[in-house]
Amino acid sequence: MFRATRLLRAAASGGKNLNIGFPRFQNAGDLYKHIREITSPGGDYTVRNFVGVIEDISVASSTVETELFPRGALEFYTKKNMGHSYSKEEFDAWMMPERGGDQGDYRDGMPEKIANVIACLKSEPRWWQSI
Repeated sequence: MFRATRLLRAAASGGKNLNIGFPRFQNAGDLYKHIREITSPGGDYTVRNFVGVIEDISVASSTVETELFPRGALEFYTKKNMGHSYSKEEFDAWMMPERGGDQGDYRDGMPEKIANVIACLKSEPRWWQSI
């Protein structure tokens, strides 16, 4: 049976957990490893509309370091995109065009974006598009 059919049947039967039927991962690192596996050489590298459930969404379990984004880069870009202050040394060490350049700059309207997510979660706590 198609996954969409199972989801629709579960919803129609009064089920409220819309995450049923999706692959589950203990943490973001496990999900990342899975995505890397299904896009490994030998395949066509295409994954569309992937949905997975991450069980532990604590900061520690949601932080995934990569070669391009080691912890220092993640911390710098978090500060930068959240509009927090950072030093020239941090900028010089971590700012790189390979990490997105201007395309990876999400500062514009960040307070409004955060307020929108909070408002969505307050009004519709189970709505997956809130985040």
